[in-house]
Amino acid sequence: MSDSDFKFESREVTRIGGRLVPHQVNLRLLEGWIRTCDKIHGFACSNSDLRVRITPLRGLRAIDVKSKCLVDAPPQCRYIALSYVWGETNTLRCTRQKLLAMQTHGFFKHQKPPATIDNDMSVVEGCGETYLWVDALCIVQDDPSDLNLQMAQMGNVFATAIFTIVASSSDHADSGLPGAMLTARSFTQERVELN
Repeated sequence: MSDSDFKFESREVTRIGGRLVPHQVNLRLLEGWIRTCDKIHGFACSNSDLRVRITPLRGLRAIDVKSKCLVDAPPQCRYIALSYVWGETNTLRCTRQKLLAMQTHGFFKHQKPPATIDNDMSVVEGCGETYLWVDALCIVQDDPSDLNLQMAQMGNVFATAIFTIVASSSDHADSGLPGAMLTARSFTQERVELN
């Protein structure tokens, strides 16, 4: 190869740039990433050593974001997990008394969960998925046997999720998920043009 093979005309390379991060999450982009992951290495991921060693989850519940209610998770279902801070807010939690009502179709339309969970439900549905796992709503908080079972398998719950959304910028469950739906991200993104 000669030096001429590496020459560029100035009009071909005018700047180097990165991706500008919008104030709203691009759900179509997120859905595309999920589908690409499934297509390119879905089988390899689902049959990885980690997944083979994990004992099947027992008694797992998930929020069906399309039916807007809590369901017993189908075996081997795809779900997205949420990691967030409960904080000092008086938040909706699953209890023995509320469990049956929460399993009623449309429950979360009428009984809104905290903003972070509500935003996350919209993200899950917006990226083409059905199930969301959230500790406060998927574990019966006043049932010692359910708490013990679910806490013992918590690592596996996160390990077998498609991915986990981490609401790291919130102080409490009602903070919302920045960039999701009506909750815009507020940040300053530096832009520098290089010649």
